[in-house]
Amino acid sequence: MQEHWNHNNHFHSHLLRQIDRPMKIGLDIGCGSGSFTRKLSAYCEEVIGIDSDRHAIEKAKKGTNLARNVRFVHRDFGEMDIAPHSIDLISMIASIHHMELSTSLQKIQQLLRPGGLLLVLGLYREVSFMDLVYSCFSLPIDVVCKFLKNGQLSSPMPYDMKMTSPALSFSDQQQLFQSILPTSRVQRHLLWRYSAIWRKGEPEFEELL
Repeated sequence: MQEHWNHNNHFHSHLLRQIDRPMKIGLDIGCGSGSFTRKLSAYCEEVIGIDSDRHAIEKAKKGTNLARNVRFVHRDFGEMDIAPHSIDLISMIASIHHMELSTSLQKIQQLLRPGGLLLVLGLYREVSFMDLVYSCFSLPIDVVCKFLKNGQLSSPMPYDMKMTSPALSFSDQQQLFQSILPTSRVQRHLLWRYSAIWRKGEPEFEELL
């Protein structure tokens, strides 16, 4: 079954392009129905999708194109006991605003191996004039994409998702990323999203960072 277009999977290809080497272990935090997790299976030897929503994990396990190197676990990221420096890639698709940002970034910093990669697609609270500008440009794009890609002016939900509005503005989140992960690249996009890319430092990557 073809995946319905939405504001999140619109940016999947952008995030996947950041993966420039084969990865051993990938962790998709807040995996939802597992759409991005399954895509990571082409880049990682093993991918684990976790979500605190049991319905999401049940949906993910029943999803199509479930590769042998993908598994889904009903777990809260904050409660997971994972060995430091044991993960090669961490992704968070529209999930980081459900968590305490500072604490989550510090934990991610510890979990990633040197050279490990963090891929975030985030939401933000609209508070500024620039937020309004981006929103105004996003509205017609949103309508056109829904009509052309979904054949309707909506994006059907893959399951009964828990909706939480982001508490922090784009500027607040950008500052936290750059404070805790100083070499992170945080970029605002249309369609009410931003991306954050971070490579944990290692000697051979010093020039890239």
